[in-house]
Amino acid sequence: MGINFEKLDYGIPVGSPSLDNLIEVLISKATKESIRTSFGKHSKAYLSTNEWHRAVLDNVDFKNKRVLGVTGSADFMLSSINQGAREFVGVDISLLSCFFAELKIMGLRNLSYEEFTGFFLLDEDDSRAFSINTYETKLRNDISPAAKAFFDKVIGETYMHTFPGESKATMPLPYAFFTIPSGSYRLQREISYLSSPTHFYEAKKQLANAEINLVQGDLLEKIRSEDSVKGKFDVIYTSNIHDYSDLGLSKIMNLVNQKLNPGGKIIFFPDVSNKDKMREELNASGFETKEYYPVDMPFSLVPALLPIGYAAWKKTK
Repeated sequence: MGINFEKLDYGIPVGSPSLDNLIEVLISKATKESIRTSFGKHSKAYLSTNEWHRAVLDNVDFKNKRVLGVTGSADFMLSSINQGAREFVGVDISLLSCFFAELKIMGLRNLSYEEFTGFFLLDEDDSRAFSINTYETKLRNDISPAAKAFFDKVIGETYMHTFPGESKATMPLPYAFFTIPSGSYRLQREISYLSSPTHFYEAKKQLANAEINLVQGDLLEKIRSEDSVKGKFDVIYTSNIHDYSDLGLSKIMNLVNQKLNPGGKIIFFPDVSNKDKMREELNASGFETKEYYPVDMPFSLVPALLPIGYAAWKKTK
């Protein structure tokens, strides 16, 4: 398996005051801020996706594909591996997303289905959530030195969480570092690789033969510089970065397309109010587009999700 997080340092020397200071900043910001205010190195991670990935996973071939994409909650990454992707290069501007992705990946590799869901998922019984025993015995040794330094200070600690309506409760400190989408408890059980023990163990089997790399930084900047993202890819997952970038959709797509193999697809989940205008813009830039609608999606999840997935690819002459 091509996963060696021991080599990752995200540009932060372990043991230096800069790492200790950064961890203190992350803890201070996370416990004081209840919502995401911007995207940057200190931004909160997503506990779980707020996109209905099955709309794409059921229709796009990932088998033996090389994938580049936003790391986010790591759910698209691990679901892609479950679908047979041979490599995933995850890029995220949030350092926390990188840290928690390491933990999820190693959780898939080292934990049982029951252990994984007990450790990571919101549930009525949160006594196993981010268990220090599970972390120290089954996860800690395999993550990067930077992530290890962070989690050593976080896992096993608690904080006072304020819920909507101003009610408070003591929660495991790791939850302070997450943006938690509405309906996360219901959605987590529907994510492709977590939807059943069978899917989980199939994902574990696929992970054993896959390669995963994590990069901290802005995806578009990394594509421009090519310092950490080398070669071309069969699938590029851009999530909904189009909604937050000043570049505009067509410029982003043309930039991303430079890293796409012939016949490859760009997958995205934009929160668009005018789909016709979006399609017209992409078609004018030489792209074909396709919408993937959800099938068998629980109605209760609709308010919490970006349900429709999109693919774009350059038209062939």
